Amino acid sequence: MRNNEYKKNLDYTEELDKYEGYIIEWAVSPSTSEPSKWMGTFRATKADTPTIFGSLGIPEPSEGDAQDKAIEAAKSMIDEAVASKG
Repeated sequence: MRNNEYKKNLDYTEELDKYEGYIIEWAVSPSTSEPSKWMGTFRATKADTPTIFGSLGIPEPSEGDAQDKAIEAAKSMIDEAVASKG
């Protein structure tokens, strides 16, 4: 999802549990290039820490797959951020 205007209109759904102190929110929507597939985007927030944003680069076959991949990607980026703080 490279269209930033498109991203502004996404409704994020908050994940109930925190991960490493971050709240992960995600959104999924049909792919603009492959309408039968789904894209996911996420943001992870934590007080006094820069927000982590990301989105999937490859459309997924289902809405659930896009959600799972977005959360997986968010957790991976959080792990990298935590590790870099050492």
